[in-house]
Amino acid sequence: MVWQNDGTGLAFDPAVASWRVLPPLDVPLGPDGPFSLAATAGGELAVLAADPVTGQGRLALLGDDGWRWDAETLPLPVGDETTLASAGDWLVVLSPVGSPAVYHVPSGRWDQDADGPAVQAPNTVWTEDQLVVWGGVDPGLTSAAVGSDGTTDMVWTPPVAG
Repeated sequence: MVWQNDGTGLAFDPAVASWRVLPPLDVPLGPDGPFSLAATAGGELAVLAADPVTGQGRLALLGDDGWRWDAETLPLPVGDETTLASAGDWLVVLSPVGSPAVYHVPSGRWDQDADGPAVQAPNTVWTEDQLVVWGGVDPGLTSAAVGSDGTTDMVWTPPVAG
């Protein structure tokens, strides 16, 4: 997905090898804040938008009926170094200013992952059972595996629904 700060974007669909224009997103916090993007396992596209003044973040998901904003605000500040990662039915927000926040897409529930470290702008990949996080700079917390180059490497396994 490619996004512009004016609330417009494009998404690449690998099934048909083409780009499509996304419907415009009405950003309630203002279009000038930072954005993070992800796609869920169910194929929904997600945008995490932040107010540039307060840092308050909100999540929007794109379904068949257009964009819908989650009613709750994110339980941690969002900035330019925040990463939104997809992990199956979960979205994971990695931030340099607090433990990761996790969002369960089917239930619409936010939780704070108190065991996770703060991490700045990492790379992520979903392996179908774990979210692998690497290359972000640990801003001083010691709960992550910090390599000799100062980067953070960790994995996150989502809870089993039950």
